[in-house]
Amino acid sequence: MKIRYTIMLILLLTINSCSNPSGKGKKISTSIEPIRYFTEQIAGETWQVKSIIPSNANHGNYEPTPQDLRVISDSQIYFSSGDIGFEDAWTKRFEEIAKDCYFFDISQGIKKVGGHYHGDVYHGADPHYWLSPREAKIISKNILNVLCERDEANKLTYETNYNSLISKIEETDSIISEILKPVAGHSFMIYHPALTYFAQYYNLKQIAIEHEGKEPSAAHIAELIDTAKKENIGIILYQEQYTGNSVKHIANEVNARQICFDPMNYDWHNNLIHIAQTLRQNK
Repeated sequence: MKIRYTIMLILLLTINSCSNPSGKGKKISTSIEPIRYFTEQIAGETWQVKSIIPSNANHGNYEPTPQDLRVISDSQIYFSSGDIGFEDAWTKRFEEIAKDCYFFDISQGIKKVGGHYHGDVYHGADPHYWLSPREAKIISKNILNVLCERDEANKLTYETNYNSLISKIEETDSIISEILKPVAGHSFMIYHPALTYFAQYYNLKQIAIEHEGKEPSAAHIAELIDTAKKENIGIILYQEQYTGNSVKHIANEVNARQICFDPMNYDWHNNLIHIAQTLRQNK
């Protein structure tokens, strides 16, 4: 990785630093698609916003391309999520490349919960906090503050867009609360524990299949099968990026359906409703 990074850095030495945000071509880069969603809702057409990691990529070990580095080097602002493995490895390098860009962790103010593994790397908290409306509001407020600070001339636009976004978040929350009423307090099973904040917010219990970022042992699979039967688990969620043979095995043993979902989906509103409708079937 070091050799590859050095080569990419040499290629980018001729790229100009970030331009003044008061001029034309205002650009923001974000680490992931959900952050791009919240940023675009508030920034409107004032800024061009691009994300680095594709939604279907493994954000734990993604390596940026030269094109990704160019996007960051051309940006005036970079919004990071603060907890994904990709950022642990690359954020400092991004700062070396784009020295005049403003780097901001949009998870500031969020109470982190649900430590777990991405492969061999342990994270002290579940990084998928945007899947809870409560945390989504905190993200939105952070983005608003940064935009108003960096581009005060458009403050009124940002505040108006922010208020509309908060209304959308509250509408989404209301819809999901109604969907999940029949399964309040119930358990659901998932391969990679990406719904910690969602489950906590909507009074659900998340049961993870993977153990310390790896496939569970035969003994642990047997325990999970017993738990699934006791909890009447009817569906097992998994991500395209994180799955294993244990999902199919457990599903077959308890006659549960396997359902793929994507916590990195750009369309926050519809994605959360889709997750809720999926969990509603688990009764």
